[in-house]
Amino acid sequence: APGSSVIIPVNLNAAGLNGGSYTGQIEIRSNDPVTPVFLVPVTLHVTGAPNIVAGFQEINFGEIYTHQVADTTLVLTNTGTDNLVVSGISVTHSAFNVSTTPFSLVPGESEYLNVQFTPVGLTNYTADLILTSNDPDQGTFVISLMGAGVEPPEIHVQPLTIEADLISGQREVKTITIENTGGSALKWRLEFSENPE
Repeated sequence: APGSSVIIPVNLNAAGLNGGSYTGQIEIRSNDPVTPVFLVPVTLHVTGAPNIVAGFQEINFGEIYTHQVADTTLVLTNTGTDNLVVSGISVTHSAFNVSTTPFSLVPGESEYLNVQFTPVGLTNYTADLILTSNDPDQGTFVISLMGAGVEPPEIHVQPLTIEADLISGQREVKTITIENTGGSALKWRLEFSENPE
């Protein structure tokens, strides 16, 4: 009607958009004979945000023999809309190690970290793997690490050699004693191989 007005909402949504500028226009068509099409330019400036996501929130290595190395792979992914820069990687206990240096991930890219556990004593270990990045809401990302050092098995065999002098067709039974003097279960099996002449 003459003299009336209407307010039209214009929704701008940056969900899922990478950082940058996005342009477009709104066309308003009417029966105005002078301006049948009125163009309204629209510009959306998006500030991208990286987002760090880890394959695990905690890593439990379980029971590992002392002075043995156990390792696993931790996958880190940037599910955000801007480059993720991981500037610091640290572990709060020396029994754990991460063999990597600071790195950057473009949106959708992943990094594979090798996390190692080497217990030196018969005890339970806990630590934090700390990743420092430019993620705006998780600038310090912490993954819990745990594991236990256990005493390995230790095999002792008696006798160290077996000998027999037999006439063709004779048989004789000898025995071997296998003893485990360690602190964990010993798994073993017997195999026989004949030395070449």
